[in-house]
Amino acid sequence: MALVLSPTTKWLMSWSPASSKSQEHDVHAADRAQLNRQAVALRSALQRPMSADDAAAAQTSLATISLRLADGQWDTREIEAAVVTLRRVIAEHPREQAPELWARAQLCLGAALLQLGEREPTTARLEEAVVTLRAALLEHTPRQPARETAAPERRAALRNLGKALSTLGERTADRPMLREAGAALRDSLVGLTPESDPSAWAVAHANLGAVLTRLGQLEGSQSELQEAVSAYRSALEASSPERSPSDWSLAMHGLGSAQLALSRSPPTARYSSKLPRPSSKS
Repeated sequence: MALVLSPTTKWLMSWSPASSKSQEHDVHAADRAQLNRQAVALRSALQRPMSADDAAAAQTSLATISLRLADGQWDTREIEAAVVTLRRVIAEHPREQAPELWARAQLCLGAALLQLGEREPTTARLEEAVVTLRAALLEHTPRQPARETAAPERRAALRNLGKALSTLGERTADRPMLREAGAALRDSLVGLTPESDPSAWAVAHANLGAVLTRLGQLEGSQSELQEAVSAYRSALEASSPERSPSDWSLAMHGLGSAQLALSRSPPTARYSSKLPRPSSKS
């Protein structure tokens, strides 16, 4: 029987950003300072007596903050430590007993494995990230009761899943996997606008652009390359060099690559993609 999480547990879980993922946001100095303050507060809270659920929620939030702080850093020790912590939380709080906490920990673990997998030449971490993120999505289906955090958590899991699948697909030239990545990224955009969450909008579209560019190159498809250009332009609508220099730079580079690939593709090459076209209001 599932346990009802206490208000304190829910509050501690709220410190764990639902949008946590590999390379999703630039962490500015002010953001980094705030994250460090939150980490100090959570470590202090963990020194005091609290219930097992509260401790697990605090540890999950602390692990997520560690992932944000480790983003872009070469040292992976904090990420590895977060993986150990999140595995323990998942083992001690199974889905049947604490589904909300279990799903949040799965989401954060998937993000951690994705960060590690993108830095490693082997695919084991990426493959595990895919399995873990699919598990997290089990708690975010139309059959599950709606929660205030369910939509952003589902979008974050889908963005991470799309990124993990696209990285695997690009390394192996696996077209079905790339298509699955595109479908996950499109699904993550449902109900999202560039005004409601500009960073999530920009990153999802940029990752979608990368998937469509690769598919267009593999299949000689002008239609998919054109969709890639459209996706990158949508990403740039919600980013700027001042607000998110890394995201903006990646989208600009991707746009240039997609346009170059399009200019080099045979004029007669046409392909009817199974993926719907990018929309400015997904």
